[in-house]
This record gives sequence, C-alpha cells and structure tokens, in this order.
Amino acid sequence: MKVYGRALDPIHIGAGGYRLGRVDNTIVREPATNVPKIPGTSISGVIRAFAEIIKNKSNSNINIEELFGSSPGNSNLKKGKLRFYDAQIIFFPISSIQGTVWITTKELLEYWFEEIENKNGESIKIPENIGDKAYPIKGINTDKPLNLGWLLLEVERVDSGKEIVLPKEVKEWVVRIVVVS
Repeated sequence: MKVYGRALDPIHIGAGGYRLGRVDNTIVREPATNVPKIPGTSISGVIRAFAEIIKNKSNSNINIEELFGSSPGNSNLKKGKLRFYDAQIIFFPISSIQGTVWITTKELLEYWFEEIENKNGESIKIPENIGDKAYPIKGINTDKPLNLGWLLLEVERVDSGKEIVLPKEVKEWVVRIVVVS
C-alpha cells in the first residue's frame, strides 16, 4: 500500500555524526540523487508512539509489539507485521512568478501514480521523452519560459504521452505541476 503525506511545515531530519558550521546536523538524503528523504525508521517510530497514545487513551487491546516489533531493550527481539519504507519527495515546491510550482520527475509520477484508477482523481499526461526543458503538466502558462527566480526554463507543451491519474488527495492541493529531467 502506498501512502501519501504532505508536510505543512518545514521538516529537518538530521543525519547526525558531524556539524557543518552553525548547522547541528546535515539532512538525511537519498545517496543516488542527493534529494532529502525521511527514513522509514523515523516514520515507524512516530506512528508507533502515536499508536501507544491511542492504545492508552482508549484502553484498547492493540498488541503494539505484534504490529511494530519488540521494544528497544527487550531481550526477546521480534519483528513486527508492519514495514515502513523511506518517504520520498514526489512534488518539490518552488516559488515562481506564476505562484508555487510543484517540480517532479517523470519517473516519480510513474512510480507513485501509474496504477491508480480514476476515482475522483484527475487524469494528466506525462511526456514520453524528457529533455532539458520544463514540461507543464497542470496549471502553468505555456506561452513563455518558466521563471523560477534563479532558473529560467524553456517550456515544452505536453500534448501527448502516458496518461496517469493524480489521486483526489493530491489533486486538491497541487495546483501547478512541472516535470523536469
């Protein structure tokens, strides 16, 4: 099951180990792309803590150790039934003259949304071939280059390509989407 989340405030997951000047910790990043990520262990820990709170408040008989595994320090180590993987950034917000533009890649769109059926979602087309241009997918003026303040990208209209569906939870807040290489 793929789950989508949206950060309403900036997130800083520190890697620990060393300092960079005044910065406490460097940010955890994907080794291959250098894009920030949230490790699955961080997600698991927060959800486990939340589950413990819910269990205590509702006097529930949820078996936390069965779901998440044994607690740290427990001598009887056991894996839980739930698995958490690293959270990836699907849409990266960039300020532009046209408003906030959500930058993404063809590969991320295909991985996260290719198998979704159109249940109140929004069909979008993604380009087959990508070059060093901006490919507006949704809500972008295609008459002139895309000005991101620090970068000016030539725009190429996407008239044909693979059709995928943005789920309802995503389409409601992602107003302007651009695919880049």
